[in-house]
Amino acid sequence: MCMLLKGSDIIGLKIISMKENKEIGQVKDIIYDPKKNKVIALLVSEGDVLTEPKLIPFSEIKEMTKETILVKSSQSLKQSSKVVKPISTSDHADAYLRGTIIITEEGKELGKENDIIFDTKSGQVQQFEVRQGNITHRVKIANIITSSETATIIKPGEPKQGSEENSGIIQKFKQLISQ
Repeated sequence: MCMLLKGSDIIGLKIISMKENKEIGQVKDIIYDPKKNKVIALLVSEGDVLTEPKLIPFSEIKEMTKETILVKSSQSLKQSSKVVKPISTSDHADAYLRGTIIITEEGKELGKENDIIFDTKSGQVQQFEVRQGNITHRVKIANIITSSETATIIKPGEPKQGSEENSGIIQKFKQLISQ
């Protein structure tokens, strides 16, 4: 059964090893691949000058609920270099998404990306949450036209191919990403 959770809802959840039946850590952050629109790992410890960050690859997760995350064993906890390329701040879901401006292809600013909503079985991001002041709404990943670390352009419905409105919004997008 497909269950969707917000990324922010799993931060702080306990990670339990099924084999040893014990807690092996808590979720500190989500490692998100924006090119695949997928959660690829959970950050358990950030590391420091002497130690590498520790991750749980998404493939090691057996079950995820709103209360806890179950993994195969304590061996599911891996050094980040064994799981992903070196982690940059832009690979963390909150660094890549939070604060990114959402603009429709017509040029209307909808707000800022606030969170991701993903499938707990596959890690596939289905939607993202947009917030402007007290107003929050969700946007389907399928509606993204293009995205960068500073702005995302979405289509509210069917894209208007080749319209003059689109060229104006592309210019606005280029200005935002060059800042």
